[in-house]
Amino acid sequence: MTGQLTWLVTGCSSGMGEALVKSILAAGDKVIATARSTADKSAEERLAPLKAVGAAVLEIDVKAPAEELNAKAKEAWSIYGQIDVLVNNAAYIDAGILEEIDEAFLVNALRNNVLGPLNLTRAFLPYMRSRKSGTVLFMSSVGAYYGAPGASAYAGSKGLLEGLIPNLTLELQAFGIRTCLLTPGYFRTKVMTPGNILYRAPNALPEYAELNKLIQAGCNAADGNQPGDPNKAAALVVEAVRGEGRAAGKELPARLPLGPDGFKAVRDNCEAKLKICDENIVRLSSTTPSNISTSSYHFTVPSFFWHFDNYCLPSLLFNFLPSFYLDITATTIMAFQGDLLSEKPVLDIPNKRSIFYHLKTLYIFTCNDFKVILYPQTAVGIFQALAGGLLTTNDTPDFMFILSRLPLVAFWNWFNLLTFNLANQRLQNSILEDNLNKPWRPIPSHRISPDEARSLLLFLLPVGIILSYFIGGFNETIAMIVLTWMYNDLGGGDVHYSVRNLINAGGFISHASGSTAIAAGYGLYELNGTAPYWLAIIGSIILTTMQVQDIPDMEGDAARGRKTFPLVYGGMAARISVAVGVMAWSFICPAFWSVNVGGYLLLVIPGVVVTYCTLTYRSVSADEATYKIWCVWLILVYLLPLYKNPEVFSRWGNDVLTSGMLPDLLLLGVIFNSFTSCEKMKTPTNEALGATVGLLGLGVGLASYAVVCRLQGNLSLFTALGVSLIDAIVAVFVYRLTLHPLRSYPGPWLAAATDWYNVYHCLTGDRHIDFLRLHEKYGPAVRFGPNRVSFCVDRALQDIYGVRANTQKSQVYSAFSHFFTVPASLTTIDRKVHSFKRRVTSRALSTGAVNGLQDLILKNVHVFCASLKNNQPGEKTTEEWSAPKDMSKSIQYLLSDIMGDVTFSKNWDIQASTTNRYILDLMSLGTCGINLAGHIPTVLKLNLDKIFFPTLTKGVQDFFRLSETQSSWRLAQDSASLPNRDLFAALLDARDPDTGKGYSERDLIAEAGILIIAGADTTATATTATLFYLLHSPEAYERVRAEVDAAFPRTDGVDCICIGSALASCVYLYACIEEAMRLCPPVGAMLPREVLPGGLAIDAGKYHIPAGTDVGVPTYALHHTEKYWPEAHSFRPERWLNQKGAEEKAEEISTGNNNSGTTAYAPFGAGRTSCVGKYLAYQEMGIIIARLFWLYDMRVSPGTHAGEGGKWWQGNFWEPSWGRDRESEFQVRDVFTSSHDGPQVQFRSR
Repeated sequence: MTGQLTWLVTGCSSGMGEALVKSILAAGDKVIATARSTADKSAEERLAPLKAVGAAVLEIDVKAPAEELNAKAKEAWSIYGQIDVLVNNAAYIDAGILEEIDEAFLVNALRNNVLGPLNLTRAFLPYMRSRKSGTVLFMSSVGAYYGAPGASAYAGSKGLLEGLIPNLTLELQAFGIRTCLLTPGYFRTKVMTPGNILYRAPNALPEYAELNKLIQAGCNAADGNQPGDPNKAAALVVEAVRGEGRAAGKELPARLPLGPDGFKAVRDNCEAKLKICDENIVRLSSTTPSNISTSSYHFTVPSFFWHFDNYCLPSLLFNFLPSFYLDITATTIMAFQGDLLSEKPVLDIPNKRSIFYHLKTLYIFTCNDFKVILYPQTAVGIFQALAGGLLTTNDTPDFMFILSRLPLVAFWNWFNLLTFNLANQRLQNSILEDNLNKPWRPIPSHRISPDEARSLLLFLLPVGIILSYFIGGFNETIAMIVLTWMYNDLGGGDVHYSVRNLINAGGFISHASGSTAIAAGYGLYELNGTAPYWLAIIGSIILTTMQVQDIPDMEGDAARGRKTFPLVYGGMAARISVAVGVMAWSFICPAFWSVNVGGYLLLVIPGVVVTYCTLTYRSVSADEATYKIWCVWLILVYLLPLYKNPEVFSRWGNDVLTSGMLPDLLLLGVIFNSFTSCEKMKTPTNEALGATVGLLGLGVGLASYAVVCRLQGNLSLFTALGVSLIDAIVAVFVYRLTLHPLRSYPGPWLAAATDWYNVYHCLTGDRHIDFLRLHEKYGPAVRFGPNRVSFCVDRALQDIYGVRANTQKSQVYSAFSHFFTVPASLTTIDRKVHSFKRRVTSRALSTGAVNGLQDLILKNVHVFCASLKNNQPGEKTTEEWSAPKDMSKSIQYLLSDIMGDVTFSKNWDIQASTTNRYILDLMSLGTCGINLAGHIPTVLKLNLDKIFFPTLTKGVQDFFRLSETQSSWRLAQDSASLPNRDLFAALLDARDPDTGKGYSERDLIAEAGILIIAGADTTATATTATLFYLLHSPEAYERVRAEVDAAFPRTDGVDCICIGSALASCVYLYACIEEAMRLCPPVGAMLPREVLPGGLAIDAGKYHIPAGTDVGVPTYALHHTEKYWPEAHSFRPERWLNQKGAEEKAEEISTGNNNSGTTAYAPFGAGRTSCVGKYLAYQEMGIIIARLFWLYDMRVSPGTHAGEGGKWWQGNFWEPSWGRDRESEFQVRDVFTSSHDGPQVQFRSR
C-alpha cells in the first residue's frame, strides 16, 4: 500500500497507543490520537506530547453510548476528510479470581474491551464502505491463548474478540475493508504499573488470599521488566498495514502476533488443538451421518468460503480453527515476525526438535546457578582432594590424576543441580514467579511443560543414583534427593530461615563431600576420619552466615511470603549475625587446622572486609557485592587444607610450574570470564564461540609453555606468575578484540581492549571532544570501551533515553553510591526508585514553585550585578571600564549562592566573601572524581582508588562532608519558620507511595550533594558560554541589547527584569542561549545507559545491541554533526528562530516547555531522565543576561584570551590538542559536568 494514510488510534496516552502514533508519524502518515479524560487531566492534556510532535488529538471514551461514538466518528472524519485505518487499541484491566468477582466486574471488562471497540468500529464502517476501502485493527492479547490466575475477565474479553473478528472479516471482505487481530506478548508499557492494573475481589474468599498476594507481587515485579519493545512492535504494525519494509509484497494477515512470546502463544495454542484432533480423530469422525462423506466438509484455508456476487458465505468448517491458525502461524505471520524482538523468527516444531534443543533446555534449567553451585563446588572437590592425607586416604595425591577427574566432578555436581532445579521450577509458585521475573526459563518459555518436567525428574532420579554408585558420591546423592524433597515439596525453603539455612547447609556439605570423594578417586581412596569434622564446620558456616544471601533480596522474599532471617529479625540483626559469624569462623577454621599466622591472615583479612561491608554499605547493589565477597571468603576457607599441607602444595606447585600448567590454569579463568561476560550480555555461547575460545586457549597455553621452558633453568615463582599474568592479559585482549559480541563495531583497538582508554580521557578532560573525533573517523556507531558503544544519531536519543527504552542507568552511576553509600535522584539505577525521587524533585522545581523562589534569585542577581562595577583591592581599571572579571568564576559564585538559598535556605555568601569559595573547588574535584571512578569499577570495588587517584578520592570525600554539613544544618531548622519553601522541604515531606517511608538521613545527604552540583555547575557553564559567544559575535551582541531595551524600558528600572511575559518575549536572547548550549553543552560527553535483557534496537533497527552493553549519545558530538547542524562549529542563533514563531517560542519559555524543535539537541538530557530543573535554569540565565545587557556595556578585556581555543588554549603538555584549534570556540574540560576559565570581561555603566 502506497501513499499517505490517515489513522485513528484509541488509547494513546501511553504504551502501545503512544508508540503507534509516533511510528505512524515517522512513516509520513497522518494520525488522530485519542484518549479519554481522567479525574485530574483532560484528554487534550494527556495527549499534549503527541500533539507537540504532529498528531491531531481528539477525546474519545470507548465506553460512551453508541450515539456519542457516532458523533465522534463524524468529528474525526472531518479533521482530515477520511480515515483509512482504525486501530482499536484502548483497553482496561481488572485482576480478580473468577470465583471472587461478580457480574458487574465482567460487564465492565466487556464494555471496555469488546463492546466499546465494536461500537466504534460500527460508527466508522459506513464511511469506509462508501469508499470501498479501509483497515480495522483490534488489539487482542496472549491472554486469550493461555490461562493466568486473576486474568479471567481480561483474557475472556480478548478471547471474545478472537471469536468475533473472523466473522467480521468475512462480512467486510466484499467492501474492500480489511481486519486484523494484533496479539502482543509482554511489552514494556504502563499496563502493569500499580494504579493502572486494579486488584478487586467483590466476594473475597480467604482460600485465595495467598494466590492474590502472588498475583499482585508478580505483576509488580513484571512492571518495567517486560521483554518487548513497544516501539519496535508499533513499527512492525505500520509496515504490515502499509505493506512496506518487512511486509513488502505481503497481504495483511488476519492475525499478527507481536513478539516471540506472542508468536509462541498462538503457535502452542494451535498445536494443542491439532493434538486434540489427532488423538481423537476416530471418535470425531464417528459423529458424521453414514450417508454423508466427511471429505465434502474438508476445506483448505484459501478456500474456506464461496463467493456469490461479491458476498461471502461461510463454509461448514469442521477443521477451520486449527487449519486457519496453523496456516497463519507458519506462513504469513512468520514473514512479519523477523526482527521484532530477536534477529530470527522463532519456529520450533516439537516433532523436529534436535538433541541440541533438549540439551539447551537442560542447560537453561541450571545455568543461573553455575556461579553459585557448579563452579565453586567443583573447585572445592579438586582443592580438597589435592590436600591429600589431611582429608582423604591418599597421602601423595597426583596432580594430573586429580585434574583428570575434573569432568566427573563437574558432571556430578551439575546432575544433582539439575534434579534440584527440576523439582523446584515445576512447582506452581515457582512457575508463577518465573513467568514474571525469569520468563526465559524452560517452563515459562514453553520449552517444556510442568508435567514433562515432572516426568523428566522421575527419570533422572534413579539415573543419578545409579550413576553415583559407579563414579562416587552415592550417599551424598541420596542425601541431596531427600534435601530437595524437603526444600521444595515440603516447603522447607519458605517455612522459616532456620529450616532453609539447615537444608542449604546440608546441600553444601553433600556437594563438598561428594566432589572430594570423586576427585580423590572413588574406589581407590576415600575420605578419612578428619573429613566429617571439616565438612561439619563448612555446614555450620553456611548455617550461620548464609543469610548474607537474603539481605539484598528482602523485598522479593517478602512478596513471596518467605520467612528469611532478615525478615524475621530485621536487616540490622541479620547484618550483625553475618559479621559475627564470619569473624568467628575466620579464627575457628585456621585453629582447626593449626596453621601459622599466614593461615589466619588468609581468612581474617577478607573476613574483616566482609564484616565492614556488611555493616557499612546498605544498598541493594552494595549488599549484592558483599555477598560476592563472602563467596570469595568461603573459597578461601576451602583452600585452608591446601595451605596446611606445604609438602603437597610444594609438590603440586612444582609440577604445575615445571610443566607450564600454571599459565593454562589462569587461562581457564580468563576463558570462564569470557563465557560469563557472554552470559551477562545475554548472547548465545554457541559451539563456534566455544571452539574458538578453546583454540585460543590452546594457542596461548602452548606459547606460555614455550616461555616457561625457556626460563626453566632459572625459574622462580614470580617469573612463572609474570608469564601467567601476561598470558591472561593477552587472552583477555584477544577475546575482546576478536570474539566479543561487540567486535563488529568500529573504534580504536585500545578502547575495545581496555576501559583505561576512557580513564585517560577522563583525566585529560577531553572526552567530549574525543567522542566527536571518534565519530568523524569511524561513523555513527563507535565502540569506545570493551562493553560500551556510542551512537551519534538523533534517533538514538529516544531509542536509548526514551520513556519506553529498554535501558537503565549504567553501573557508572554506582560510583556516586560508593562515596555517598546511597544513590541520589540523578544517580539512582533502579527505575522504580528513580521514578519516585524524580517526581519529588519535579514538584519542587515546578513552574509555580520556581516562580515562588524568584525573590531569592533576584536578590543574588542584584549582588552579582553590583559587584561587577565595584573593583576589588589591587584591581586596575582603564578609564570608565571596570577591572577585568573572570566570568567563569563570577557566574559560578552567583549560581552557588542562588542554589544555597533555593536548596537549603542558606546563602553561602560566596560572591561577597572568600570564606566559602572552597565549596567550588570541592564541587570540581567531587564531580571529576566520581566521573573517573565510574569508569574503573574494579579499582573502585577493591578500594584502590585511594592508591591510584588519591587527590581526586580525597576531593570526593571532602565533597561528601560538605553535603553532610549542609544537610545536617538544614535538618536542624524548622521548615515552617523559613521565609521560603526550599527544595529541601520537598525532600523532607516526600513519602514513598508503597511503603510510606520518607528519605533517610543518608538519602538527604546524597540529594544535597547532587543538587549542589546540578543546580549550580551546569547553569553556570551555559550562562558563561552564552556570554562568551555574544562577546565574540558583535552582531548578535547588538541584537540582544536592542531586544532587551525594547522589552524593558529604562524608565521602569532594572527590577522590571524578572520572570514573566516580558522576559519570555526576548526570543533572540533565548535563541542565543540555545545556540550556546548547542556549542557548549554543560554535560558534553555522555550519559551512559545499560541495555536490559531483551536487547535494544537503535536507529530503526539498524543496530541491535545485546543486554549488558553500555550505550549513549555524546551530546557535544551530536551537537557538532554537520548532518544535523550546517556550519556546526559556528555561532548562529538565527537557526533557532527559523523553527518557531516568536509568539509560540515566548509561550514555551514562559511555561517551562522550551522545546528545541529538533531531534538532535539534548543539552538537558532526553527521555525519562532529562533534567527536571530546566525551567529554573532558563529563567536564571534569562534574568542574568538580560540584566547585564540592561545595566552595562561589556567587552572582552583587551589582550586577554581566556576561554579561547587555538594558540590561546592553555592546556597542560599531556592534554591532546585535537578539537582545541578553534579560537572562537569556548573551551571546557569535561569532568562529567564542565570546568572552564574566562572570558575576562570589563563592564561600563550605561
